[in-house]
Amino acid sequence: MDAHAFCTCFDTCFAHTDIPLADRACLVRGGEEPLFLPPSDKRPLGEIIYARDLVQSAVHEVAHWLYAGSERRLQEDWGYWYIPDGRNAEQQSRFEDHEWPVQGLECVIAYVADIPFVISADNLDRPDPSPAFKKRIAERAYSLLETGLPKRAARLCAELQKYTKKAFPSRADIDQMVFA
Repeated sequence: MDAHAFCTCFDTCFAHTDIPLADRACLVRGGEEPLFLPPSDKRPLGEIIYARDLVQSAVHEVAHWLYAGSERRLQEDWGYWYIPDGRNAEQQSRFEDHEWPVQGLECVIAYVADIPFVISADNLDRPDPSPAFKKRIAERAYSLLETGLPKRAARLCAELQKYTKKAFPSRADIDQMVFA
């Protein structure tokens, strides 16, 4: 699936003004860095701006949006802090503590969308994800498949499956995506 098809599936689910404000969003091809702009009186849909035309960036940013609670979906960039490249070990550890549940969800979505999943350490100085980070991502993906996806994520995956005809990943599929 390319970025255009992924965006179309997402927008089919969430680019509507007849749903709750925090659930409204569309995907927007962006520049160098991703950004989330929440819906407002002047912007009827939240804008999930993904980097360049990279479908992996779109999937990652959507996973953030799906993971964020309704209050966070009304804040720019979901109210998260961001420290650019050059994080020290403590800062990188904090990043991983916040990212593993998002990337676990991203792993499931990427599989269903038939898009390669790449773990993001988001740090050029330390580009390789730690083994503990990988393990937490895989465990989150397993858990989501065992307990069921949250409502909005399930809705998106159902729409993606109409396009790709792919089932949800098995534990072996997740292990291949995360640990290979």
